[in-house]
Amino acid sequence: MEVSVSAQKILKDGEGKVSGLVIKSEANGAEEAISTNAVVIATGGFLNNPQLLKEETGYDPDKIININSGKNTGDGQKLAWAAGAQRVAKGTLMAFNGYLNDPTNPPYKYWYSEMNTAASLQSLLFVNEQGDRFVNEQVTDNFADCGNVFLHQNAVYSIIDQATVDYLSKKGLLKIIEIYYEDINKPLSHLQEQIDEALTQKLPFIHKANSIEDLVKKLSLTNLKPTVERYNELCKKGIDEDFGKDFHFLVSVERGPFYAFDLGVGAFTTLGGLKTDLDNHVLDRNGKIIDGLYAIGADAAGKLCGDTYSPNICGTCAGYCAYSGRKAALDIAKNLTR
Repeated sequence: MEVSVSAQKILKDGEGKVSGLVIKSEANGAEEAISTNAVVIATGGFLNNPQLLKEETGYDPDKIININSGKNTGDGQKLAWAAGAQRVAKGTLMAFNGYLNDPTNPPYKYWYSEMNTAASLQSLLFVNEQGDRFVNEQVTDNFADCGNVFLHQNAVYSIIDQATVDYLSKKGLLKIIEIYYEDINKPLSHLQEQIDEALTQKLPFIHKANSIEDLVKKLSLTNLKPTVERYNELCKKGIDEDFGKDFHFLVSVERGPFYAFDLGVGAFTTLGGLKTDLDNHVLDRNGKIIDGLYAIGADAAGKLCGDTYSPNICGTCAGYCAYSGRKAALDIAKNLTR
């Protein structure tokens, strides 16, 4: 049995019910039609399709760091749309925290990077394309909140001084990162080495300067100098009067050299695109069931309210994948016994 095949078209009978699927051999390009009365779309969205990402969500694909298999290219959704499925709730993605924005290397390189941990997960100073602080940096405690707020900036930079690099390298973390580091007293002993290597390679996401003024010139961050001055003032007070960040994370930016890390937004998948009912039947443009066509998981618009990724409980997306898959399978099994 050949398994290296791709689906090309969903076939329907005269009554509009699913009757088959056209598949193509990836080995020799030959196509054939197979008969079936049920097709399940379970292709995980279209995060790895830059064109669809831009057209369907409005987000800048250059800002999105894809943390997945690389196979989520929207093929299943395009099949369903071509078969008359309704496009709906496709305006968002499952975003999480900031992530080093390096188009020259695969994203997985930084999954356990100490440099990525320091720049994006320690609730240090974040500024936008104007050099303005825009959020309580503890937003990194919640993937959905952080991803949403980062996506509404044209650019995000993490600003760190040498004193902070030295502290993280020799003393330990400012906060525990449960997925990566559970011991707050364990230093990021490779942090300086990773920073120096990135600078030597002239990787596009990292910038170093001897003064804040030089960073302003390098990155055109017009308001960075007054932002840093105000932030340092708040650090000395120990009270974040502007955004309410806990004083433990009010770490001043005073001793050069200074580093700016360009952060994209990490993401796992897009969410939605195919309207379904409670049994995960795909609905057509008139809201009627396309008999025999199902969508589950990230392909189905079954978990969102509007177009914002808002779940704040770990496993919400995975839970819906399992639940929706079971619902579709039970309905298919019920119809087979009729």
